Amino acid sequence: MACYRPLVHKQITTNLRKYLPNMQSFVALPTEQEALKEDIFSPQHWANAEHHMCMGPSPYGIGEARYLAGGSYIIAGVLMEKLPGKTLLDKNDRLMTEAGLKVFLEKVTRSKYVMLDLGMLISFLAAKPVSLVTITINLGGLQWQVNTKGEGFWLQHEAAGSCLLIPPGYMVAVSGNYAKNEDGSNGLRWGLLDVESSTQLGMCEKVVEGIIEAYPACNEGDYPVWLQCLRRHLSPGAAALSSC
Repeated sequence: MACYRPLVHKQITTNLRKYLPNMQSFVALPTEQEALKEDIFSPQHWANAEHHMCMGPSPYGIGEARYLAGGSYIIAGVLMEKLPGKTLLDKNDRLMTEAGLKVFLEKVTRSKYVMLDLGMLISFLAAKPVSLVTITINLGGLQWQVNTKGEGFWLQHEAAGSCLLIPPGYMVAVSGNYAKNEDGSNGLRWGLLDVESSTQLGMCEKVVEGIIEAYPACNEGDYPVWLQCLRRHLSPGAAALSSC
């Protein structure tokens, strides 16, 4: 859900689409779901306290872009299917134990990244659960190919003005540095989803199903509606494209 006044929200969205066109998701949903689309994909302000850590899937099961305005924090993630436990609730319960957290940390590997001249940090993370993936991203006319491998990633996000890309399907931990003289970190985040990728849509659908099952409060409201949008509109569209 956008957390800005309408005029500010429009300004931010316009600038993001102008300067980061390849980091936006253009998702077509039925007219009656336009408000839901805004809630899911619109930019939001985020802040992380220096002595705080949280863990869970990205909202609505999609990927996200995280722009850092100031401060620094540590972020790590592991593919959901690589964590012990059958359901999201089971995985969460295990991660709250010392043994479960140890498994999470063992699976975390440093992601590969490249620093661009325009001062942006782009993190290339495997969007498919296979051992080796080549991802091509075109940004400002420059094309980069990076091979990524591993079941997870971790990175200290500390370059102000940089942007980190996280694909769907990961259990993500975000933590302050627990330093005495720092004020935490803050920035912008917005949702990302490749609607032409059956793999990403499948990951997203599984996470949303897990969230609805794990948290009864999510049985009402946007999550069931979003799940139906995935099943009835987005996934069939991606399947049709892949068969062409």
